[in-house]
Amino acid sequence: MTRHRAVILAAGYGKRMLPLTKKTPKPLLPKIENSLLFNQINFLKKFSLDVTVTVGYKKQKMIDALETYEINDYIYTKDKGNAYWLNSLKNNKIDGPTIVITSDNLMEINLNSLLDEYYKKSEKSLIVSTESFEGNHDKLDINNKNEVLSMNYQKGSGLIASGLQVLNINDLYDYPNVFNDFHDVWTYLISNKRLNVSELQPEKWINVDTVEDLEKIKTFY
Repeated sequence: MTRHRAVILAAGYGKRMLPLTKKTPKPLLPKIENSLLFNQINFLKKFSLDVTVTVGYKKQKMIDALETYEINDYIYTKDKGNAYWLNSLKNNKIDGPTIVITSDNLMEINLNSLLDEYYKKSEKSLIVSTESFEGNHDKLDINNKNEVLSMNYQKGSGLIASGLQVLNINDLYDYPNVFNDFHDVWTYLISNKRLNVSELQPEKWINVDTVEDLEKIKTFY
C-alpha cells in the first residue's frame, strides 16, 4: 500500500494566545501530554500517514516535543510565512499528494476518502470546507463545479477553509516566485483552475484560536 505524506503547520507565534505563548509555542498548548500538536499527530497516524511538522517559533521546544511524540521529520521555516516550507518540496521535485493541516484546527474526517476523491478528480488540489460561525476566516467563493474562484480573509459566516487540504505538489513546480504565504499557493492554483472544494466536510471541527478556545479540547474527543 502506498503511504502518503502529511504536513502539520505548527511554526507560528500564536499571538492571540498571549501571554501563554510568551514561553510556550501555541501547538504545545494547553500542556505537552494533550497539546494541539499531539492530538493532530494522533489523528493523522490513524491513517498510516508519514508525518512532517513545520517548526519556527521556539524551535528547540518544538523539536524536543517532536522527540517525545516520536516524530522525526520536521521543516524549519526560519520565521518565514506558513507556506515557505513548500519551496523545499518544489525544489526537490517531491511527487504526489500531500495532506496539509494546521495544528489549531482539530477535526474528525476520513482522510482515506479524501484521498480517494483527490484521485477521482484529476488529482486537483482540494480544500476541505466547513460552515463558519461569525469571525474572521478564509471565505471560499466557488462555482457549480466546486472550483474555487477566490479565497479572502473576511469577517462573517459562510463556507470557510477548515484548515485541511490536499495539495498536488506537481502543480506548484512552475510557480515563478518563492512561496511565502498560503494565499500565494491558492492564488496560483486558482489561476490554473487546479483548486477545488472537497465534497467531504468534517464530522466534527473546532478552531482553537484564543486562550478561551483551549477549553474546547477537553470535550472534543
